[in-house]
Amino acid sequence: MSKSDAGSLVDRTPWGALESGAAATLTGVRNNGAMSLVRRQIRALAVLALLVGGVLGTGYAVYWFTVARSLLAGEHRHDFGVVELEDEKVELEHTFVLTNRGREALGIGDIKSSCGCTVAHPDRRHIGPGETVEIHATLELEREGHKRSLITVIFDGGQRDQLHLAAEVRMQRRLTLLPGKSRLDPTHPTQRQLTWVDYETNAAPPDPSFTIPQGFDVEFEGWRLTKRREVARGLPARWRGTVRIGPRSETSAGEIVIEMPAQQRVTWSVTSGT
Repeated sequence: MSKSDAGSLVDRTPWGALESGAAATLTGVRNNGAMSLVRRQIRALAVLALLVGGVLGTGYAVYWFTVARSLLAGEHRHDFGVVELEDEKVELEHTFVLTNRGREALGIGDIKSSCGCTVAHPDRRHIGPGETVEIHATLELEREGHKRSLITVIFDGGQRDQLHLAAEVRMQRRLTLLPGKSRLDPTHPTQRQLTWVDYETNAAPPDPSFTIPQGFDVEFEGWRLTKRREVARGLPARWRGTVRIGPRSETSAGEIVIEMPAQQRVTWSVTSGT
């Protein structure tokens, strides 16, 4: 009998069959364990997805019924756009016209605003189904930049509705001459500060032009940037420049006119003498 025949004979013996069966069983156990682990991981991921979906769905439902789906149909946001502030303050007015979209009457218990700059009041407190209410709002502005105000309408049943006002405030007076002397010492030049605001760019502005009365010498020392433009807040770039003036005699008097683009001008009445 050859060696190969002997090996084949051993493989066909019960002992060889037992070894082969044990190896197959071990491989099957390993494969089953791996599959079980994969199935457990899939089940865990499925449970996590259901939990996350339930939380998101509940949150969306709460948002829809409390915020997104307003009880009043109509305009809820009004933007006044760019507003020029000429004096110390400006008052803007707007009327929201809203309709009860539900099947039950609504009673307005209170109206609150997010700041003292806003006042709002309705023309009626009881709004039947399909009826309309006008809410008059006044927004008072004193500073430049973006302004947003929130008005909350509180109903008798505790429900709430929100209205929004917005504006971008800009100073109408772009060129300013800071306070300083008007009576000049003929022996020493006098200087005052000019300020310029630019809502469009951070680029350096052109030099101002001067209308100078006889008997005075004027020198402008150039602009320097003191604050960069902030687009997100609606705030302008700020520039400052020094004007130096000297009288030629002790009896000079007149008015200096300083002009910039966009019809911006300031005047400086001066006299010489001690």
